[in-house]
Parts: sequence; C-alpha cells; structure tokens
Amino acid sequence: MRATCRMLILALVCTAPLALAPQASAQELTFEFQVTIGGVASDWHAFGLREDAQQGIDGYDLPEPPAAPGSTFRSYLSMFEPLTGLPNRWLQDYRPVNSITLDRVELWQLSIESPAVGATCRIDLRARDPIGIPYDLYFFGPGTYYRSLQAPASISFPIDATWMVQFFELRLDESVGTSATTWGGVKSLFR
Repeated sequence: MRATCRMLILALVCTAPLALAPQASAQELTFEFQVTIGGVASDWHAFGLREDAQQGIDGYDLPEPPAAPGSTFRSYLSMFEPLTGLPNRWLQDYRPVNSITLDRVELWQLSIESPAVGATCRIDLRARDPIGIPYDLYFFGPGTYYRSLQAPASISFPIDATWMVQFFELRLDESVGTSATTWGGVKSLFR
C-alpha cells in the first residue's frame, strides 16, 4: 500500500509541472543552439531565463526525444538536480529570472554522447533577447577553453571521449552602469 501511494504521489508530482506553459507574454532571455558532428546536425536546443518559469521542471522544460534509429550522436541539456525516476535529458531548460538575481550567474550543462572520438564538434548559437539586460555568455568544458560567446556564434572543438560534458555560463551585468570615482569627480559634475 505504501509503495502504491508513493508511486501515485511521484506520478502526480512529475506530471503536474509538465502542463502546457501559460500563454501570457513574459520577458525572456533565450539562447538556442544546434550541435553538428560529422555533417549531422541535432535539433535546436534552447535554454535561458523566463520571468514566469518555475524552479525545477515546468511547462517550459521539454524532454529530449528518444534518439532516432541509426543516430550517430546524442546531445542534450542536463539538470544539476534532476527528479528521481526521470531521464535527465532535456531539449529545453528554462530557469526563473529571479534565480539569477543574487549571484548573477547561471550554468547549463550540455552532454554530448558520440562514438566519433577525434571528430570535430561544432555548436551554432543564436539568441533572442527581449529583456534587453546586458549579459555575457561563456562556453567551457574538457577540451575547450573558457570562451566568451556573442550570439550569433559558432564554436568548434574535438570530441575527446564517447561522453562529454560542456557548460554554458550566463552572467548578467548590472542593468545600471556604475563606475567608481573620486569625490572631486562627483563635485565636477555639478560645476
């Protein structure tokens, strides 16, 4: 009985947040990318911030569909704290805007599974930026340097292992530009 109740609760918790996303227009900062290995391209993946997104899984987080028969590689976003019992492979991963306001940094994990060790992987990136907040986007991981990306952008690196993890790091700048100055500099503004 207890196991049945636990399974029922897990089913309700897992399916409730996956309801359709609300249609209200919310502010968002979205990045989309596509992985290409050996001339074969993945679907477009999306990650970013939405004002109306929820922490964890919600209607904006879409699971990665199963690999097609004969697929040569898989690429997907992985959450750092996934729900138990669900595959941790996502086509889209959105976080709430307020999740980044404290330290102004957010990470997304990209996993790439490919037997083509030694081949070149290319990631094409594009952005949608209705929020208009200044930001910096970086890409890094094993086999790559910590690189700044200005969308649209492409980045290439070698496939070093059959399973690799790379990261996108989003840093929000201050929405109001500030700079340190002396008291004399402040007084000169009013002369």
